Amino acid sequence: MDVERVIESARSIYVPLDREVLHIIPTGYILDRQSGIRDPVGMSGVRLEVRVQILTGAVSSVQNLLKCCEKAGLEVLEIIFEPLASAMATLTEDEKGLGVAVADIGGGTTDIILYKNGWLQYSSVLPVGGNHFTNDIAVGMRLSVSEAERLKKDYGCALASMVEEEDMIDIIQSGQERKIPRKYLSEIIQPRTEELLDLIKNELLSCSGYDVASSGIVLTGGGSLLNGFDRMTEAVLGLSVRIGFMEGIRGCRGTLKNPMYATGVGLVLYGLEAESEGEYEAINLTGIFGKMKNWVTGIFK
Repeated sequence: MDVERVIESARSIYVPLDREVLHIIPTGYILDRQSGIRDPVGMSGVRLEVRVQILTGAVSSVQNLLKCCEKAGLEVLEIIFEPLASAMATLTEDEKGLGVAVADIGGGTTDIILYKNGWLQYSSVLPVGGNHFTNDIAVGMRLSVSEAERLKKDYGCALASMVEEEDMIDIIQSGQERKIPRKYLSEIIQPRTEELLDLIKNELLSCSGYDVASSGIVLTGGGSLLNGFDRMTEAVLGLSVRIGFMEGIRGCRGTLKNPMYATGVGLVLYGLEAESEGEYEAINLTGIFGKMKNWVTGIFK
C-alpha cells in the first residue's frame, strides 16, 4: 500500500489541460535518503520516495482513439504508450539491465525509449516514419501511394550502394507497366533514411543515450524491415544493432514473429500481465474482448 500511495502521489504534478497522463512508471525508490532501491517491499523506514517517468498524451488524440475502438465494438481497458508494448515483446531482461535503446519505426512516427538497470530511463517520439518513405517514392516516381508502398516493401533498400546496377523492377505508372532500375528506388529512399537516423542520433546525444545503451539498439516496427536499414543504422549510430524479432514467446510462430507485429503482441502480453495481477478484475469482459481474453489465455498460459 505504501508503494502504491507514493506512486499515486506523483499524479499531483501539474499537467497542461490539453495533455492526459498515460503512465506513471517508477524508475527507482528512495528510503530514508538511501537511493538505488529497486523494490522497497519488506523494508523498514520512515520516509519513502520514488523517482518516476510520467508519460502523457494529447487529450484530443486519446479521445479519437477511444471513439475508434468504441465504433469497432471494443472496450478499452487501458491506453499503452506504443514502444512500451513493443519493448515488452522484443527485449530480454538482460538487455534491460545492461542498458538498451529501442527504436520503434511505425507508419507516422518513430518512437525511442531507453532502459537501464531494468528501469525505463527515457522516451521520445520523432515525427518521421514509414509513411514518409512511401510518400517520397510516390512523389519522386509519380506513382499511387499503394504502388509506392508495394515497391518499398518488395524492392526498397536503405543503401543505394547495395543494389546492383543491372537490377530492374516492374512498376505500374499511369496504368501502364514498365521496368526501371531498382537503384532509382534506393536513391529516393536513402536520403530519408539518413534523415531519420540523424534524428535518432541527435536524440540519443541529447539524453546521454550512448552512456545508457551499453548493449546497443533494437529496431522494431514495420520500418525496421527495410533492406539494409540495420547496416546503415550501425554505421551512422556506431552501436550494435538487432532487429526485434520476437523469440521465446509461446504461440508466437511464423509471421507473428515479424517486428511489424511487436506492438500487437506486446499489448497482449501487457494485458495478460495486468489481468494476472488483478488490475482488471472489476471489468466484465464480454463480446469480442471476452473472446480475445480466452484466446490469449490459451496461447500464453
